[in-house]
Amino acid sequence: MHTISLRLTVCALAFGLLVAAPLGAVSAQDAPPSASDAPAAPHRLPDPQKQAHRLAHKLGLDADQQSKLAAIFGNRQQQVAAVRADNTLSMRDRRTKLLAIHQDSESQIKALLSPTQQQQYAQLQQAMKAHREAQQESNQAAPESH
Repeated sequence: MHTISLRLTVCALAFGLLVAAPLGAVSAQDAPPSASDAPAAPHRLPDPQKQAHRLAHKLGLDADQQSKLAAIFGNRQQQVAAVRADNTLSMRDRRTKLLAIHQDSESQIKALLSPTQQQQYAQLQQAMKAHREAQQESNQAAPESH
């Protein structure tokens, strides 16, 4: 039961972190958007309060840390939405801005955590990275089986 809960939390946290930096969805091309480019479908973003609560549970955060974490997630969500809504940005500029937002929020999160919590957070991030890589590998293998 604990393993399933951990996997769900890791997946939810991975999604929340990837919202700010959708590496697979944004190509490295520097072509400006054309008039025929339709706006991307709106992304369903995770609730910052729920994200903070899940992470607080995993890292043993106190109420003040959880509140500050929710504010960081909420601010990041607003910034990401603004970048995604800006149709004047090239794909490269959009990716650069999203990565900067992600890095800024990660710095804020790490500054909020104790050294022990930072280690636990790093472990969660490593687990999420491994999960993403495994998922990408299985997604790449799936078309070959057709």
